[in-house]
Amino acid sequence: MSNNQSYTNPIQRMFALVLLFELAFWLAFFGILALFGYFSEDDSQTHLVFINGDALWGLSLLFPLFIFFYFDLRRKNALTQHLSKNVRTSIIKPIQANQALINFLLFRSFLVFLLLAMAQPSFGTKKENITTKTLELVVCLDVSNSMNTKDMRGGTTRLLSAKRALNQLVNQFTGEKVGICVFAGSAYVQLPMTSDYSAAKLFIDEIETSMFSNQGTNIKAALRTANTMFTKSKTSKGVLLITDGENHEENPAEIIDSLRQKNIALSILGMGSTNGGPVPNDPLRPELGYKRNERGQLVMSRMNPNLIRELASKSKGTAAITAEGFPDLKPILTQINRMKRSSGQEQEFEVAQNQYQFPLFASLICGLLLITGTNWLKRRNR
Repeated sequence: MSNNQSYTNPIQRMFALVLLFELAFWLAFFGILALFGYFSEDDSQTHLVFINGDALWGLSLLFPLFIFFYFDLRRKNALTQHLSKNVRTSIIKPIQANQALINFLLFRSFLVFLLLAMAQPSFGTKKENITTKTLELVVCLDVSNSMNTKDMRGGTTRLLSAKRALNQLVNQFTGEKVGICVFAGSAYVQLPMTSDYSAAKLFIDEIETSMFSNQGTNIKAALRTANTMFTKSKTSKGVLLITDGENHEENPAEIIDSLRQKNIALSILGMGSTNGGPVPNDPLRPELGYKRNERGQLVMSRMNPNLIRELASKSKGTAAITAEGFPDLKPILTQINRMKRSSGQEQEFEVAQNQYQFPLFASLICGLLLITGTNWLKRRNR
């Protein structure tokens, strides 16, 4: 038998053994997946699922890895054969086929189990108590004619800036419920309590001062209506009052006391400037001019910061006053987030039980065997 055959035949036998081992391994692999219902479409039984299934695409690297391993082994052993012909006692020894087979299988198993752990296999369910932080918020929006005054920066009306602020607020919500109450001389519910934020923004866009024929600014009626909009669930509750502060009706002190007794927080966003501006007869038809009093003088509407601060002080809430076309809601959002932190509720959920630790442990064992076995063989061959 030639020297070339003496080196090639063990490699060919190893190649055949690897194919047999791989066939057995992958048959067992897919058999286990089938055993745990991975391929089943029966919804009545528990299935094995991979939370991060994209990691399994890494298994496609195994075949090119094996091809590289096989040809690299042939190249190294061919080099050893060439040196042995020219050196009487070669210090380079051929790689043993059995040793190479074991190393490959250990490395392959290490990689397969590591990819399985990264894919996060989940099987079965477990019950967990999850603390949820919820909030119910009623927005009372002033839609009296004075909200058509264009005294906000950028030449926008108070109402338009208020609607921008509301859309910005809704975009910050992540599970809270919101309801909308509009008011002028009276008040009514425009949007009942909901967590459908798309619907909420549609309702906000539809708000106009023409919704009321009886004008005025009845803050007391708005807060009384808001008080009836909350559900009976034990969550934090709050009211956001958006107004220019021109209260022409009854003093709302009584209803504010009622809100405090029920632990309903009140935040107030004052819209407008202290310089104010004229009130248009029709915000959609500026050519119709502005409202005038009995003496023919322009009716000037000015935001009333004193009333807003007084209401916030009585309710021990937060007040923010703005004349910006795009209001800064940081003070309001800070109070809302503080309310959410105090509203934790424990609910029991069934969640998928992640079993990544088992393939991860198997991967670590294969890695340790590969490292220790390689070091032992190196010491032995010295």
